Amino acid sequence: MLALRVSHGSTQFLHQEWATAQVFPPPGCIFRALNSCALCDVRVVILGQDPYHDDAQACGLSFSVPKGQRVPSSLQNVYKEARAHLQRQRQRRLTARLTLHACSWRAT
Repeated sequence: MLALRVSHGSTQFLHQEWATAQVFPPPGCIFRALNSCALCDVRVVILGQDPYHDDAQACGLSFSVPKGQRVPSSLQNVYKEARAHLQRQRQRRLTARLTLHACSWRAT
């Protein structure tokens, strides 16, 4: 488990927010991503704000909702763009392989 130093003022602020407002994710899930893998295995950190529309959607992991929860439209858009990006990457790799193969075939 990751141990973080949080200033006393930050802790007070968080407790006050949890007591007086709806805050996502719940307190037990705040550092879920950091507790899910060893820090030395982290290669990329994405900071941002996830738009949660309903209770129980925030699970402490970015771009994710708990199993069984409806995926918000904003997150569906993120998934759609990620799929499109990966498809473009695959197409570029395939084109590069075919070009390389064609060049090597002509050389023989």
